Amino acid sequence: MTDQERNDGLVPNRPTIMRVGEPVNPELRRTLEALGCRWMEVADPADASRLLDSDDLGEVLVMVSGAPALRACFEGLTSNGGNTFTDDPVTGLPGREQFLARLEQGLVHAGRRRHPVACLCIDYDDFAALTEGWSAGEISEFTAAVSERLKGCLRGRDVVCRLPQEAQAIRLGSVTPHSFGVVLEIEREHDASVVGRRMLDALSEPYMRGDQEIRPNFCIGIAIHPEDAITAHELCEAAESAAARAREEGGRTLHYFSASMNSRAFQKVSMEKALEKALADQQFEVFYQPKVQIADERIVGMEALVRWRHPEMGLVSPAQFIPVAEETGLIVDIGRWVLEQSCRDTVQWQKDGFDPIVMAVNLSPRQFRDPKLLEDVLATLEATGLDPQYLELELTESMLMENAEEAVKMLRKLKDRGIHISIDDFGTGYSSLSYLKRFPIDALKIDRSFINEVNTNPDDASIATSIILMGRSLRLKVIAEGVETRNQLSFLRVMQCDQVQGYLFSPPVPEPKARELLVSLGAGGTSQKVA
Repeated sequence: MTDQERNDGLVPNRPTIMRVGEPVNPELRRTLEALGCRWMEVADPADASRLLDSDDLGEVLVMVSGAPALRACFEGLTSNGGNTFTDDPVTGLPGREQFLARLEQGLVHAGRRRHPVACLCIDYDDFAALTEGWSAGEISEFTAAVSERLKGCLRGRDVVCRLPQEAQAIRLGSVTPHSFGVVLEIEREHDASVVGRRMLDALSEPYMRGDQEIRPNFCIGIAIHPEDAITAHELCEAAESAAARAREEGGRTLHYFSASMNSRAFQKVSMEKALEKALADQQFEVFYQPKVQIADERIVGMEALVRWRHPEMGLVSPAQFIPVAEETGLIVDIGRWVLEQSCRDTVQWQKDGFDPIVMAVNLSPRQFRDPKLLEDVLATLEATGLDPQYLELELTESMLMENAEEAVKMLRKLKDRGIHISIDDFGTGYSSLSYLKRFPIDALKIDRSFINEVNTNPDDASIATSIILMGRSLRLKVIAEGVETRNQLSFLRVMQCDQVQGYLFSPPVPEPKARELLVSLGAGGTSQKVA
């Protein structure tokens, strides 16, 4: 190779790709050149070493493949003058070395917090077929658009990069030169699939190439620390291997490195599809559990609880489907349906001659954060004709404390419309008394865990008593959940608790059975309304 050939086309900030080893496949060379890289092929490591010693090459990315002997001399090559271009010229994203450094930092930080870390590799199903006939400029424009969509799916502390941009090696056949890497610190291993599906949805929206609509297929490989790998480099390689398997499966596929995680992810995807079908086919039902006034043991309210009656599996436990519905966002549609159905049933009971009672409906965290919450609630009240004074929304302490300032604003808007608010599972969260005074609420519900042994455990008795006294001092109603015995009811009556829920009176039941309870336990008159 002559000096003229070596210097031909060299421009500042234009990286040189030095290929050492076996001949490259045409696709790799074409795509790298399309990104503005200058290509060089060197058969002998010694020649590569001499070239790296020269000053006129500028930024060099060394790629090593082929025989183990070539890989063995790899570190010597890169330490002998090879430089790393860390910022991708098309997307401005960091390169692999920075990515690995940030990943290493993430592993240390997560280790202190005992949280898992996920490494994701985002790749194309068939980039060559997708971009056949495209110019280098069109490929660069498309790649930049992909990176922007990726960044839009992530939080500020997440890290995204162009994986192949490294001064060490590209493992050909594992990922393409257009793949991306993402680092996520997560609470649970399957959270990575939630983010992954969000990215697949965003990336698979159509792109425009002039007047032509392009719909690419992406695949994602996921590796979890510490289950799949310990070091940052090993974790990244595991994610790349998972992406390669996802690419083999074809189009819009998400694949975990771990077989067990793949199984759990498959179950979640299956559950999500089943939930979508359940909504469309009206497989959900609302069960009702009465709230009984301790003073006269009459029903003064009902709590609406969603149940899923699967055509083959029968009743599916809420513990199985509610977490999936929450993570995927389907809980918003399910919650909207429960609200409307329970309001309709409440109005129908009134029309059928039962005294008005208060209907309590649980809000999930995702629902409470939904910007359309107030609009949905008011629209439901208008559509069903239910007076707002007969609707109570139940929220947990943790939901309110996640963003206390915004929670106060939303609760005030609901209260201004005459809707009542209660805090569910009280005593298990972390709200302070000062914040509790600020929340415009009407009732506290003592968590069932403090009622189970209220007659035998002095600590539980003290906690239950403290909550009742706190509620009375703040002029709030207090409802005890999980009441199953007369002894528990007697304790709560002595402590002047207002209402109870539990199997002592009835488990959650379908609407026809709830009607029977309204007859047998007799709904109270106007005195039952929430003050």
